[in-house]
Amino acid sequence: MDKTRLTLCILSAFVFWAVRLDAAMTAAPPAIAVLDWAKMHPAEFGCYLHTTFGIRDKNWNCDQKKPAATGDPCTDTKTYYAGPQFPKRLVKKIDSRLDEIQLAWEHGNLQALTLVFTAKVSEAEARAMSGLPQEGLPQNLMSIDLQQCGRDATCLVIQMFDHLGAGEAGCGGS
Repeated sequence: MDKTRLTLCILSAFVFWAVRLDAAMTAAPPAIAVLDWAKMHPAEFGCYLHTTFGIRDKNWNCDQKKPAATGDPCTDTKTYYAGPQFPKRLVKKIDSRLDEIQLAWEHGNLQALTLVFTAKVSEAEARAMSGLPQEGLPQNLMSIDLQQCGRDATCLVIQMFDHLGAGEAGCGGS
């Protein structure tokens, strides 16, 4: 092999590995940082929506200085389940395979998050897209469950803690 061909081969190999290294180092973080979302209170999540997507919720935003009322599952259910929702019009900005992001709030905390995919996805794909480890359960999550939620749809249900509604709290009767 002459020097020119050897130099071209070495240069090509260098460029190939440099491009791969650059791609690995600049890979975007997951669009849904579930582990971060799980720790947010409603106003923090509303502030995240405002600073990240320019959507300002009138009830849940960066201007909220004191913690919101948390309600009660027996007497003040409206406040108990209050929290911002992820706007449907922004879902495709997160990932084109998503159809909906459902948030369930309880007592001022994110109780569960459901990612509704427009097609079937594997658990590995859903975990990667949401920033979850490929195996195991992070400390601040109670469960991760991949379900078929439609003929051609998959749902990733991420539960932060057990639901505690009126029935579980022993409200109402004797």
